[in-house]
Amino acid sequence: MRSRILTCLLAITAIALTACGPDDSYDGQPVNLDSCLGVEPDAAAGTGAPRNGVTSSDVLEGDWPWVIAGASNPAYAEGPVRLRAGAFARTTPPEARVSIKVLGCQWADLDGDGAIEAAALVSENFGGSGTFISLQVLDRQRGELFGRLPAELGDRVFPYDFAIEDGVIRVGLLAHAKNDPYCCPSVEETRRFAVRAMRVEPLPAEP
Repeated sequence: MRSRILTCLLAITAIALTACGPDDSYDGQPVNLDSCLGVEPDAAAGTGAPRNGVTSSDVLEGDWPWVIAGASNPAYAEGPVRLRAGAFARTTPPEARVSIKVLGCQWADLDGDGAIEAAALVSENFGGSGTFISLQVLDRQRGELFGRLPAELGDRVFPYDFAIEDGVIRVGLLAHAKNDPYCCPSVEETRRFAVRAMRVEPLPAEP
């Protein structure tokens, strides 16, 4: 009986997540790691400058100049971390455990410099129950990777769509209503962001 109830609950959850989505005007992309693949160095015609300032290898296998979005405790401060297949984990010491995973990517020139940057949705866990989702932008200047100050999306929110249009990053997600448990966000939102100097800044909601 218990296994039958569990099976039913899983089926209901799958149906609910499939039904969740943005309004008809939102032309987003599913959030998955496949969206981070296939972007390689590509010289811009006539200039010799890299058109793709950041590549898939930078995002998934590179040394990220990491800025942790969800941690205010200085004990969690990170320098560059080396990702493997889009993930990083530190298990010791116990008080400084960190798990980082890239969830999905979008690619565009976000600062008008003629080179493509990577916008990435990232989950971060620091050893507790919280899983903090952030929007990170990875860039390159003078050959060095650097990360813009990220935008926090929330603890255990569920991003399901991700797109860039005219330099504006849009994220469709499920956020928490006032009485929602952290496990189960239920409010559909579309949030908009833009790169401003060294930050990823939220924009006003569309009317």
